[in-house]
Amino acid sequence: MEAIQREQHAAYMRDLRQSREYKDRENKLRVLGRVKEGSVPHVHSLTKHNITRDDINDLRRRNGFDDLIETIPYWAEATRLRRRNMEDPSSYVPEAPPAQPAPELPDRVGTAGDANKEAFSVKAINTHFRTEGREIGTKTNQRAKQGTISRQLGPPNSGEKSGSFARFMEFLGPRYLEDARELLGRNTLRRIETEMTKKHKKERKHPPGQSEFIQLSTMVKLLETVLIVLREYPPFDALCRVPGKSDDDCEEPAQESVKKRYEEIDALFNKYDAQVNAANLAKPKEGVRVLPFKEIKRRVERAFPRNSQEIPKQNLYINMYVEFVSRDDMKNLKLSTERPPQNVDALKRLRLPQNTLYVSKKSAVIALVDYKTSNLYGPQRFAFSEKVSKLIWEYIKGNKLLETDKTSGTLFGKSGMSTFVGNMLDAIGQARGNEGAINVLRKSYVSSEMDKAGAGMTADERQALAFHMRHSVNTSYKYVRDLAKDG
Repeated sequence: MEAIQREQHAAYMRDLRQSREYKDRENKLRVLGRVKEGSVPHVHSLTKHNITRDDINDLRRRNGFDDLIETIPYWAEATRLRRRNMEDPSSYVPEAPPAQPAPELPDRVGTAGDANKEAFSVKAINTHFRTEGREIGTKTNQRAKQGTISRQLGPPNSGEKSGSFARFMEFLGPRYLEDARELLGRNTLRRIETEMTKKHKKERKHPPGQSEFIQLSTMVKLLETVLIVLREYPPFDALCRVPGKSDDDCEEPAQESVKKRYEEIDALFNKYDAQVNAANLAKPKEGVRVLPFKEIKRRVERAFPRNSQEIPKQNLYINMYVEFVSRDDMKNLKLSTERPPQNVDALKRLRLPQNTLYVSKKSAVIALVDYKTSNLYGPQRFAFSEKVSKLIWEYIKGNKLLETDKTSGTLFGKSGMSTFVGNMLDAIGQARGNEGAINVLRKSYVSSEMDKAGAGMTADERQALAFHMRHSVNTSYKYVRDLAKDG
């Protein structure tokens, strides 16, 4: 039912956004939005959208700016049209709340262009990481290797424009090279999208047969360095991980604004990364040959059979995996006997700190809030079948896993599942090569589902399906086929 509603809503929004009335209104609101920030629109915009000086000054007064007093016929055409049509003036000026002062950024961040901008130049940022190093990812204390730092932020003693970060900031423009706080500006997201879709010529001579332009996959790697800087350069500290910061420091509007921009850019990164990986999945390279997923499940259940005394962990895992084809999302999966959220909106209101499995004798619902592509898909809720739910409940009761003073209250413990899955695959004779164990298992399932769904699909439909198979938190065909329709 939810899938049908999503499809209907998506169709409605597509039709609405194609209408001339909608486009005109959106364009006019953009102009008025810039006016509220103090800009003076061009004559062409005023004429096209029928905006008068009274409209402009009304918005300026409500947002703390002085009136404009030009006496030239700057507003003449819009004023003439207004009088001719005798329209209600309120239809031209949207209601606006009283002006609210914009939050000041933390002292160490400041605002773009102030006297402290040298500390935020790309040169200063690159120097910091070249000398101090950086961590890997967001959930580990491991340090990046020097080769990685050199590639991303330039080798030691190299020029200020060396490294992937400097290269991407140069695409955005000279102001970004001089002061990285420009990343917090209101036009940055649009500029990033423009640069990600633009054709950039390669700096080096390309071999015969290769494109002269930078591939999207390379642009994605360049964009990733922006996230690294916002996350790990101490004056930005988007995730508030600098030692010594209090909860109050992290909840200040200024710090929240940096975090919000990080999340916005992270969402763009996930979008373009998804496109790259979807294309790769639609045209897979030769690698480790995987068994059909049905065969993997059969072998696991044979190697680790359940009986009246015990349900092996591997047996439960593979049966859950059939219905919830995840990455490493079952690690640190908190158990709860409370009533589960009934829909995604209810789940969002809970603001859960970690992934949670709501269990009872005949029902199991998994609530996902922390996973690799959460910025792309947001919180997700999945209900297991009654058969698998009963299996989960028996496993929990048999192993006394509900939280006590002596247990963590998680289904499979707090550690990642990769080693466990690897041992399980080794036990049934599934080769892994250099691929991660969870990736091999996921590849088996995705390949089987793509083969099942591929007959009669167009290239675009297969690409949309591949996109969601690769990046949605659950890749079961029943779930993904509805997402793919909106892809």
